[in-house]
Amino acid sequence: MKSHFNLTFIVLCFIFITSCSNDDDETSINNSSSVIDLPTDVEDLFIGKGNVNSETVILYEQGGPITYLDSDFFENGGTPESERFATAFENYYRVYVHQALTVSSEICSRSDKLTKEQSAIENEVNIEILDRVIKHFKSSGKTVYVVGHSYGGFVVTKYLAEKGNAPADKFLIMASRLEMPSVITDNLFIGIPYSFADGIAPTRTTNPEELALYEDFLNNCTSVLSIAASALSEQYTTTINSNDLSNIIFAYSPSDEQVGGLLESEITFLNSKNAELIEVDGGHNGMFTPFENANVIINKLIE
Repeated sequence: MKSHFNLTFIVLCFIFITSCSNDDDETSINNSSSVIDLPTDVEDLFIGKGNVNSETVILYEQGGPITYLDSDFFENGGTPESERFATAFENYYRVYVHQALTVSSEICSRSDKLTKEQSAIENEVNIEILDRVIKHFKSSGKTVYVVGHSYGGFVVTKYLAEKGNAPADKFLIMASRLEMPSVITDNLFIGIPYSFADGIAPTRTTNPEELALYEDFLNNCTSVLSIAASALSEQYTTTINSNDLSNIIFAYSPSDEQVGGLLESEITFLNSKNAELIEVDGGHNGMFTPFENANVIINKLIE
């Protein structure tokens, strides 16, 4: 998989808008607390590839947060890990949705790090963008599936907490969490990286090479970790209010070294809401490899 900032470890290697019936009439976000303004044209909020006339649209929230939009992830020849997904989605319209960091470079051009409050606002930007893109395609009568992996999974989960699960037809969340331990998010806010060596216990990273790479990444964009920590810190078992999550597929690995495996309380919550849980081997990217894992997940999504 391409080197995305997959939350707590791969980093070492690297808001509310009024919906109108006409997308071009939507106003940009003018929140004085936000670093960026969104463009008024919804088509500037995504990159679309494939069959634009397809009745089914796949919206993808990428891992990260990173500063560029990877619009090749589900394309044939994009990444070996996502090859099976690329084949399964080849006849659909594949939409790569912008996030706050990819729609504007202003956040990373700042010399000062965003505060927790500012970081929370910029995470709201992600929700605004996703909401506008979902409504854009649903208003055209499309079937919309929303897919998010890693940080992108947290974006989708936060969307469910704020907008519910009714706006799109299905949501696929991979390698994400509902209750991230506070030791992870508290340290991430102040720039100290952790991972889950066994998928269970948070462990501070001490490897000098990894720390050096992490420092380089942080120098490139001071606020990335603050934005990530803000998304991870929400306890979604409390903030998701939908009673029926039967259009949610949640794929996870107990040995996930990046975000850890699900706690029993997270599993119980998802089961109580009728979400489809898929447990896979292979750690953080186990949803993509081996192909058998990918096939199970894809079949549940597009069946």
